[in-house]
Amino acid sequence: MSFVSLGCPKALVDSERIITRLRAEGYALTREHKGADLVIVNTCGFLDSAQAESLDAIGEAMAENGKVIVTGCLGKRSELIREAHPGVLSISGPQDYVSVMSAVHTALPGESDFGPNHEIVFLQPLDADASGVPDIDVDGRLVWDSIEYSYVVVTGADGVNVLQRRSNGAAPKTIAKNVERIAFDDNASSGFQIPLDAVRVRIWFRERDSERTLHRYFSEAVVKLRNGVGES
Repeated sequence: MSFVSLGCPKALVDSERIITRLRAEGYALTREHKGADLVIVNTCGFLDSAQAESLDAIGEAMAENGKVIVTGCLGKRSELIREAHPGVLSISGPQDYVSVMSAVHTALPGESDFGPNHEIVFLQPLDADASGVPDIDVDGRLVWDSIEYSYVVVTGADGVNVLQRRSNGAAPKTIAKNVERIAFDDNASSGFQIPLDAVRVRIWFRERDSERTLHRYFSEAVVKLRNGVGES
């Protein structure tokens, strides 16, 4: 996605915090509006000139992309933004990171990395002695188990994405519900060393507790893909 940051140092701090959350959830940033999944514009509304600059930035993002989330100081004057740009996806004020991320989750429900069949087939590292530490061969490389597993995303009639795990023809086991996003990383995108012929799979999902409070969870694993999904 593309990100525009306008205004004072406080607005810059807001932008950095939003960007940190985006990257933590696996979203990649680009400098170009065109072709991005969406655009976030962090606005300034302190002076008339700053308001005009913010409205121009929103208009440019709408013209080049069409999917725009607006936040920041000018967000406190939502009627001004809606009058000029009625098609924006969401408007929130400064420091409202929750609303920004909620708008992102709504606009980008995730799962696109799963490919056309919504399935990945993979091998896990071998742990022969069940010690919790993967086995390493004499050359220092991971030893892969021979059992093939698969993760499949199934979308129910209620629109909920359910992640199922399958192995050797056994009955599917539900791993997570309300899956929001799946991401794959290699050495270049992960920021740390991943073993040869392996990728990191990261999964974000959410659940509500008994008091209906929403919690978001994150899980990851290093696996060896067998069907090429997620590879470049």
